Amino acid sequence: MLSFLSSLLFASLLGVATPPPVTISDTEVPKYLNNLELSEWGRSKRLFETGQSRLQKGQSMMNAPAISLEGSFKESPEAVKARAQKVIDEGQAQMAQAATSLSRLRSVANARFLEETKTITLTGESDFRKWDIALSLSAVRLQKASRDMGFKENHLVGSIQFLFDNRGLRSRSLTDALRTTWNKLDAGFLANQPLGGYRLTSGPSSRQPPSLSADWKAPRGPRETSIIWAELYSISPDNNSALLFVCLADASTMQVVASEFYLTTFGPTVSPSKYKSVRFNLRDEKSFLPRISKAGGINTSLANQRMGESILRQILVRFPEIRICSGVSLATLFSEVEEGWDRGMMKSQLGLSADPQGQGEAKWLYLVQKRAPLSSANLDIVGPLTLELDPIETSKVKP
Repeated sequence: MLSFLSSLLFASLLGVATPPPVTISDTEVPKYLNNLELSEWGRSKRLFETGQSRLQKGQSMMNAPAISLEGSFKESPEAVKARAQKVIDEGQAQMAQAATSLSRLRSVANARFLEETKTITLTGESDFRKWDIALSLSAVRLQKASRDMGFKENHLVGSIQFLFDNRGLRSRSLTDALRTTWNKLDAGFLANQPLGGYRLTSGPSSRQPPSLSADWKAPRGPRETSIIWAELYSISPDNNSALLFVCLADASTMQVVASEFYLTTFGPTVSPSKYKSVRFNLRDEKSFLPRISKAGGINTSLANQRMGESILRQILVRFPEIRICSGVSLATLFSEVEEGWDRGMMKSQLGLSADPQGQGEAKWLYLVQKRAPLSSANLDIVGPLTLELDPIETSKVKP
C-alpha cells in the first residue's frame, strides 16, 4: 500500500496523470447483467430514448418562429413557450430517472467485468519422486481417472523423451517400463499391444477419429476407448533430472482428459537428484482461461510439442470445458505419420503456445500467447509462464 501511495505521489509531482479506471461500453454492459438487471436495463434505455425525443421536441417548439393564429386556435407566444417548456421538463425528468438506473447498472457491470478479467496466478508443483515411484503414481492416478470416466479399453501407445538440447526421441524403454508398472497394479487394465505396433493413420472420413493400429476398432462414442502416452523432458545438462508427463486422451474426440506431472530422474538412474521440488505458475493477465472455460465447449490446440506447451497443458486440463486436442502430441510421438493426416481433427477454434523467453540454471521463462483461429498470425498475450526448480542444499563439510 505504501509503495502504491508513493507511486501516486511521484506521479502527481511529475505532472503525470493517473490512468482512469477501466470502463466498458454500453454494448458490452448486458453481458455482465443477470435477467432482472437486463430487463431494467432495457426499460431504462427505452425511457431515456423517450425522454431524449421529448426534449428535442420541446426545444424545437421553443425555437420555432412565431406564427399568428386566429379563432379557436389562437395562442399567445407566452403560451407556446410554456407548453414547450412543459415538454422539455417531461423529457428531462424521464432522462434523469433513466440515467440513475443506467448509471447504477453500468457500475454493476463494470465491477463484474473487472472481477472477471482480474489477473490471476495458476500454479502447480511436484516434489521429487524416484523413477519407479513416479511411474507407479501415474498408474494409480490415471487408472482411477479412466475408471471414473467410464473408459472400457485403454491403450498405451508410446513415449517420447527430449534431451537437454531439445532433441526428441521415441523411447521404447520408457513405454515398456510404464507397461510393466501399470500391469503390476492391474494386469487387465491396458489392452494388448497389436502385433504390428501402434501407428497413426487418418480415419475413414474427416469427421472420424484416426486409427492407431492395423486392426484398430474405432470407438462408437466418447468415453469408450482411451489412449495413453508419456513425455520425458531433461532439465539438466547431464540429462539426469527430468519432468515426466503421462497423458490420457479420449480416442473418440482426441481430447486430453487427464494428465500427471512429476519431477524425477531421466530414467532409472542411480545418480542422486539435484532438485527436491519443482513448481510452475502462469500469470493469466486477464483471467483468460477461466473466461473461455465459462464460455464452454472451446476447442484448443497447442502450437508445438515442447516442455512449455506440456506445462501449459497441465494447467489447461484443470478446466474440463476447454477441450485440448492431442493431435500435435500424437503426431510428434509417431515417427511415421500418414501424409495428409489432420492433426486438428477437433477443428480447433483457438491455438495456444508457450514461447521460450530465456532460462537459467534452475528457472525457465515462457510467454503464453493465443491465436484465434489457430492459423492466424496475430498473437495476443495471455501472460508469462515460469518453471522453477528448488535445488537440494548440500551441507558444507567442516575442515
